[in-house]
Amino acid sequence: MIKSDSIDKIMPALMKAQKEFPPVIKSATNPFFKSKYADLNTVINAVTPTLEANGLTIIQIVSSEDGNPGLETYIFHESLQYIGGSACIDTPKKDGQSVGSYLSYLRRYSILANLGLATEDDDCESTMDRKHKDAKEAEFSAANPDEPDAQMRRTFWALAKKKGLEGGELTEYFAGKAFASLTIKELGGIMTRISVLPDKSKATIKIAQAPKDTSIIEQQDLGIEEPF
Repeated sequence: MIKSDSIDKIMPALMKAQKEFPPVIKSATNPFFKSKYADLNTVINAVTPTLEANGLTIIQIVSSEDGNPGLETYIFHESLQYIGGSACIDTPKKDGQSVGSYLSYLRRYSILANLGLATEDDDCESTMDRKHKDAKEAEFSAANPDEPDAQMRRTFWALAKKKGLEGGELTEYFAGKAFASLTIKELGGIMTRISVLPDKSKATIKIAQAPKDTSIIEQQDLGIEEPF
């Protein structure tokens, strides 16, 4: 992870934004796998309003490693604090159009990964399920104002997994308390502390070699199954 010396302002803003992000809908079709995915425009349009409302913005810078295209993705706070990471992809073709497609792929995946988001199917059932879930979580938060909601807890466990923390190593941060009894302030403090730990995996992620059939790439960034 790449970060500023202090992240005490950006982390609360990011945790608040994660509670407010709308669903990122799979609105484009991958003709190779006959499946749906969220294209770059959909991802950017979904996250930008919430980021701006919380004093956050995403900056992505093109880089390279061993002749392959790479990308550095930063989340900046209005205080100028930042966190981020980098990724690269092993490309069989180096022409401008193919490299541009690979970078588009990296951009959307990096945004989703750095913000802790997943894409969702655009169907009536998922929309109704989300509305019901949101209503239940809002009701819970109103009745328990000091208790972390489900989204904050999911964010915590995702962060702990990213840092490779588990078992006794993780519960040491709870100061003898049960996880279920932690308040919003306590859990937020723990998340701030473990966020500065090195990731379990390398900061630079090697993605499997892309397919050589560039006709697939031209149709939909990359012919790689959407995992989110």
